[in-house]
Amino acid sequence: GYIVQHMSGVPFDDYMDAHVLGPLGMTRSTFRQPPPGDLLASVAMGYQYHGGSYVPQPGVYFSDAPDGSLVTSAPDIARFMIAALHGGAIGGSRILREETMRTMQTQHFDAHDGDNTRIGYAFFLSSRAGYDTIEHSGKAEGFESLLVLVPAADFGVCISWSNGDEGPDSVVDAILQHFLPKTQMRFGLMAPVDSAGVVECSNARTDGIDSKCDAAHLSEEGPECSFRSGNSISSIFSNGWPNMRAGSS
Repeated sequence: GYIVQHMSGVPFDDYMDAHVLGPLGMTRSTFRQPPPGDLLASVAMGYQYHGGSYVPQPGVYFSDAPDGSLVTSAPDIARFMIAALHGGAIGGSRILREETMRTMQTQHFDAHDGDNTRIGYAFFLSSRAGYDTIEHSGKAEGFESLLVLVPAADFGVCISWSNGDEGPDSVVDAILQHFLPKTQMRFGLMAPVDSAGVVECSNARTDGIDSKCDAAHLSEEGPECSFRSGNSISSIFSNGWPNMRAGSS
C-alpha cells in the first residue's frame, strides 16, 4: 500500500477509489477505516463460538492497513473477479494492462508447504477439483474469506465465512466439484471426462518419448490413463488430482 501511495503521490484510499474501485463499478467497497457513510451501517457482524454460544465480534481496524482493510459486497467482489479473469478489464473499463495481470497470476516463488501452493504477486497459485486455481484469502475477528479463480473454466467463487471451524475451503471445493466439469490431467494436459467417466486420449509425451494414450477412465484410485510407447503399455493414475505419477501396468 505504501509503495502505491509513494509512487503515485496520492493517498492509498484515494488512489484505489479512482483507479480500481471506481472503474470496476465497486460502489459498495472501500479501504477506508472506518467505512464511510452508510457502508459502516451495512457491515456484517462476525461471530465466534465460545462457551457454548455464538459471541458477536465487533469490527476490527487494522494498524497495518491496507492489509485486511477492504470492505466489500458480493456483487462488487464478483466484478473484481471478472476483471481478474479477463486480463484486468470488465466491460469497457480496464484497471491493469493484460500483461500486468498475467504477471501477477504467474508463479514467482514456491512455498514448499506440501499443499502445492505457489506464489505470484498478490495471488496464490494452487489446484482444486483437477483445475489450476488463482487464490487469495483473508482473516479477521469473526470472519474468514477465500477467493478462488479458475481461469480454464472462466469461473470464480468468493466466500466470506463466519465462525466456520473448517474454514471456507471445504465449501469452495464442493462448489467447484458441483459446477465444473470433471477433468483429467495427463502430462500437464487437461481433458474433460464425460458422464460415463471416459475421455478421448490424445498424443502425450512422457520422459521425452512420444506416447499414444489408448484409453482413460475413472478408477477407485482416481483418474487412470493407459498409454502406449513402442511395444510397452503403461498407465498413470492419481490418488489426488491432478498430481499424477507414472507406473507400469
